[in-house]
Amino acid sequence: MITNRDLKYFNVAKSVSQLSDFRRCHIGCVVVYRKNIISTGFNSTKTHTLQYVYNHLRFDVNEKAIHSVHAEIDALSKIRYLDIEWNKVNVYVYRGRKNDGSPMLAKPCVSCRAYMKKLGVRNIYYSDYDSYGYMKLEGE
Repeated sequence: MITNRDLKYFNVAKSVSQLSDFRRCHIGCVVVYRKNIISTGFNSTKTHTLQYVYNHLRFDVNEKAIHSVHAEIDALSKIRYLDIEWNKVNVYVYRGRKNDGSPMLAKPCVSCRAYMKKLGVRNIYYSDYDSYGYMKLEGE
C-alpha cells in the first residue's frame, strides 16, 4: 500500500526526473533511508562505468550498446560507500513522458535490480501508468 509519505517521495522523484536530458522519457530516482532522502539521480545520455558493468545482464557482450546512465545507478553510485543498513533503504523511481511528465511504467531493469541487490536494497517503489508498484528484492 502506498502511503502519503511515499507519494511525497514520488513527487520528489518526478521533480528530479525533469533534470534528464534523455530524448524519450525522463526518469528520476530518490533513495530514502530512515525517512530521509539521502540521494537522488536521473537518467542521462552520459555514460557511467557501473552502467557499463551491469548492462551485460541486458545486452549481448558483443552488442554495441549505449551505456547511458539509469536514474537508479546515478542515485545509488553517489552513496555506495556509505556505511548504512542497505536492507532498510527504499528506492523510488518515477518515469514521465518527456512532453507532459505523465507517469509511465518505471519498474527497474534487470541491470539496476542486480546492482540494488548487490548493495542489499530490498524495497523498490515505482510509477506505473495509473498507479504505483512495489517490488521486494530477495536476499542472496
